[in-house]
Amino acid sequence: RFQAIGLLLTLGAVLGVAAPVRADPQIGGKRVALVIGNGDYRKVGHLDNATNDARLIAATLRKLNFTLAGGDAQLDLERARMAQMVEQFGRMLAGAEVGLFYYSGHGLQVQGVNWLVPVDANPSRPQDLDFQMIDADLVLRQMDGAGTKLNLVLLDACRNNPFVISGVRAVQGGLAEMRAPEGTLISYATQPGNVATDGDGVDSPYTMALAESMQQPGVDIFRLFNQVGLKVKRSTAGSQQPWVSTSPIDGEFYFAGALPPAEPAHLPAPAPPSALPALTRESAGPDTAAAKASPPVQVAELVRPPELPAPAVSLDRLSTIARARPCSILEVRVAGDHVTLSGLAWKGQDWDGFLKQMKTGQDIQAGARDVEFLPAFACGPVDALAAWVRATGDAVPRRLITLRQRDVAVGNALTLTLRGAAEKIITLDLFRAGDMVEHIKVKPVRSDGDDVRVTIEHPSGSVPGSRLLTALISSAPPDLGARSPAERASVYLEALGKSLQTMTDVRADLATYELRPAVPRASVAATAAVPPSRCGAILEQAQLGEALSDGDRAYLRTHCR
Repeated sequence: RFQAIGLLLTLGAVLGVAAPVRADPQIGGKRVALVIGNGDYRKVGHLDNATNDARLIAATLRKLNFTLAGGDAQLDLERARMAQMVEQFGRMLAGAEVGLFYYSGHGLQVQGVNWLVPVDANPSRPQDLDFQMIDADLVLRQMDGAGTKLNLVLLDACRNNPFVISGVRAVQGGLAEMRAPEGTLISYATQPGNVATDGDGVDSPYTMALAESMQQPGVDIFRLFNQVGLKVKRSTAGSQQPWVSTSPIDGEFYFAGALPPAEPAHLPAPAPPSALPALTRESAGPDTAAAKASPPVQVAELVRPPELPAPAVSLDRLSTIARARPCSILEVRVAGDHVTLSGLAWKGQDWDGFLKQMKTGQDIQAGARDVEFLPAFACGPVDALAAWVRATGDAVPRRLITLRQRDVAVGNALTLTLRGAAEKIITLDLFRAGDMVEHIKVKPVRSDGDDVRVTIEHPSGSVPGSRLLTALISSAPPDLGARSPAERASVYLEALGKSLQTMTDVRADLATYELRPAVPRASVAATAAVPPSRCGAILEQAQLGEALSDGDRAYLRTHCR
């Protein structure tokens, strides 16, 4: 009997038929996260990437259906505000199944206790720590008492300790390993007691790997953090190796969802009895005449499955991957075995790895002619307006903004055309590096039919560099309250996002350009006598796509720079 059971199991393995195994239930339901990035420290050195890291993680989590405490990444928090947000986060976890805390900034361990450092901290003695910093265990206690099925604590806070605290010998670099309560996974940017790098780019190596891996469908959290560790180890030549501390977790969790189960291969029908060799006493032994006359039949030859064609690339799947990428507004087109990307993207976040993910065994065509690459500071506005920009592209065959001039000298004016904006409310915002946005007062001039022309003046004191221009066209003005002409972009985008949720008639578009320094006076001495009005008029004609005469072209070449 046992031999028969063994034969059946062997045949089952050959046929690819497995005994039923109960899969762990997936952890779904409400997802809540608190994302904090502290970089603008007042008493110690500034961290260049901490706030960028927090923005990237917040944008990624929003796309993965997390509700964010405070509505977005919480940046450069003082101690009182940081404690308030941790308390608010703990209350929001009621009824949630997944809680996630992410922190990027300074952190240190003193006598085995891990402290997260607000931007106003300046401890000089051990007694200051309780009042100026946040104990990381405080976050764990908020999560542990909330009744969630899964808690994730992600700490990109293993940088050098910047403080000198008298009377304490046990101030160490990096963080100490914490005990993970039931159903909790704690991920550190590097091994306990070690120091992590802030990164040479706009994001830390750990956070870049984390954001990318979170968006891969079918990757459970244990495999995900193993991937993150390997990516960081390779990108830092082994100097930084992320670490995970976990307790048993009841269930499986996928940030971007599990892959659908593969359809079982269709096996050929069993051969009729006449086609099978007779199993007789004479043929059973290897020394019989029957065995010598014909070779034994291999079971695998009888049940070999048919060769199936390679699955065709799925446009829906590729579009899902492209649309989930942070700081991007990408569209996918599939023509035969070629995939073409178009739209806007930030090249800094492992663009090559993203293309490999998109390729899925097919050829792919993507590059500067198909994708316009964005500066890093554009990520906040792009993520906030992505849905409305896509809707505009689907509804209007032409881009909303017509901007032919991609660079302009400081002090010169930039002219653009807005399609279909006549008799509409126009909201123009100009974003630049340093988390700043300028609100442009517009005086639209009707140019052709429903199109209008708008001019942006750049004062001579403007800082050269990249700019991101966003345009909203609506029937009613967004409810944004009173705002100063220039403010922090993150604060404005939070208000704008809430306002857009209540608006039904709105179109949006984005365009980038470069603001260059003004040409020194000595270099334009030859053209000083030429009235600038004609140069400006001709250039404006060219910007708007109007035909130029041969005389105007010659004048431009000779007198205008």
